[in-house]
Amino acid sequence: MFGGLPIEIGWAFADPVSGEITSESHLIKPPPHCNLGPVWDPDAEKLHKIAREELYAHGRTPIEIAGRMNKALGGRELFSDHPLDDERWWFMIWQASGVSMGTTGDLEGICTIEPTFELRQLNAQNVIARLAIKRGWDGAGFDAAKAEAARIAPIKHRAEADARHLAVLWLMISRGPHGRG
Repeated sequence: MFGGLPIEIGWAFADPVSGEITSESHLIKPPPHCNLGPVWDPDAEKLHKIAREELYAHGRTPIEIAGRMNKALGGRELFSDHPLDDERWWFMIWQASGVSMGTTGDLEGICTIEPTFELRQLNAQNVIARLAIKRGWDGAGFDAAKAEAARIAPIKHRAEADARHLAVLWLMISRGPHGRG
């Protein structure tokens, strides 16, 4: 995300039984009324490796993203590595997903998609750390698990890769220090 607009959203979750991780991400096409020029940060572009042109060429509209999130994440709780910032970005996407439905009185012709999932105000890293304590991980073992998760699914400052990293770490920690469930 750059300046004041969300540009990519991603998620990942693990099946605790099979160990399979499901993940995806989507570039966000800026709404036509947004001028990215004043808020575009060239340093952030270098870090995230997302060019402004990519958003217009390959981005999905907020309504498409809201629909996809409902389909993929329905009934789930979402945790983030930056919950306050991500909640603001998520709200911007959701707000921009309004669809004109004709004249509907008080709603002034706008109807929005309601989320079928819950965005939690808990930092995913803190949730994982608490789970590590609950599962009996000691400090050295937890540090080793974090290093192994970083090797398996490195943080790349991209939505899907970073979400996948957290899912891999959660799966490792949830299985306990000796791989038990």
